[in-house]
Amino acid sequence: AFVQKKLNNRLINDTVIYDLDKGERYPKFNSLNENDESGEDEIRNTAINEQVKPAEVALLAEDVLENKNSSVFKMSKDLDSSDDFETEELAELSKAWAKVNVNDMFRTEAFKYRLPGEDDAEPVSQITLIKRLNSIRESMLMSWRRYKTCAWGSDKLHPDTCHGSTWFGLGLTIIDSLDTLFLMGLKDELKEAADFVSTVNFKQNAKNANIFEITIRVLGALLTMFSLTKQQMYLTKAVELGDLLIDSGAFATHSGVPLSDIDLSTGKAHNPTCPGCSKLSSLSEVTTIQLEFNELTRLTKDVKYKQATDRAMMTILRNLPYDGLPRQYVDVNSGKTSGSVTLGARGDSYYEYLLKQWIQTGDTRYEKEYLKAVSSIHKKLVFSSYRNLTYVAEILANHKIHQKMTTWYASYQAP
Repeated sequence: AFVQKKLNNRLINDTVIYDLDKGERYPKFNSLNENDESGEDEIRNTAINEQVKPAEVALLAEDVLENKNSSVFKMSKDLDSSDDFETEELAELSKAWAKVNVNDMFRTEAFKYRLPGEDDAEPVSQITLIKRLNSIRESMLMSWRRYKTCAWGSDKLHPDTCHGSTWFGLGLTIIDSLDTLFLMGLKDELKEAADFVSTVNFKQNAKNANIFEITIRVLGALLTMFSLTKQQMYLTKAVELGDLLIDSGAFATHSGVPLSDIDLSTGKAHNPTCPGCSKLSSLSEVTTIQLEFNELTRLTKDVKYKQATDRAMMTILRNLPYDGLPRQYVDVNSGKTSGSVTLGARGDSYYEYLLKQWIQTGDTRYEKEYLKAVSSIHKKLVFSSYRNLTYVAEILANHKIHQKMTTWYASYQAP
């Protein structure tokens, strides 16, 4: 119902705050009543048709603090119950957070959030909110410092052994952290990260990169940071990477469906080497790169980025079966799909990006295929167990229903 309401409204005109517990929504507001600790009265009194940019829309994950064993939960609870949290310290924290560029919606949603076991009727005070915000921020700083000490410049951190490892050779952890550092107002750490990004040499470092991963994680991060900061460096690096990807051999297939992996130093691309895989790309990978390249075209006015990824998408749509449920592998020559119909590995984000591309571009072809696919999923893949629990199955290559979505390892086999 939530998605359908979004679809009926087409593009988002107003930013709204969703009270997920009560199913209510309020337009965004910019200030809090300092005399109202709960924030609830201010939410209701100030929530009146204020127009804001769609880019400010943000939805919080409800389960951020759900795990009672998490360090964040423990720190928050310890702080909440602390008797020696002095007024002076609180004032300093309040002053610090007032300067932090934290989305107003995040501040507001935090007022309404309840930790497990807390009484819904009891308001969450501004004092408690500030303590929790600080705990989360400190958790980020702890992780960042550990990475900096043990694995600076590496793609991954192994905290147990204090060392890093390489996947693409681009410092993925740093790039992944950019927007979080920005939103938390960690300016010194963000400058460190930005300085690193400015020196990254994609052509020299990325010897074996997956096009899907490097698009959503690196290109997407650079475009996000340009949107947030308007610093030209981020757009310059995004164009540099986008050119390497588009001009490479990955998209030079008969159908326009890209190969999965690329050596950016040579421009040579290939698919996995498993038997029968060389001509097969993953459905979810080749249909989950369009948003970033569409945005790159919008910012640069160069249509080559959008045209390359649109060609792949249109090939998929032309070869769709009548029910709108393609299979998980795509032949890069014919564009036809094979394997299983699944919402799991290698199929999942195709459906997600039909919706997102419709919202981003307004192209009704994506609307049509998204709604058709959702309808077919309900008819063919959604089942109830003998305990009346709802689950999603998949359709195997032999057209039989498999009552459990396969794991990544099981799906990584040529049909």
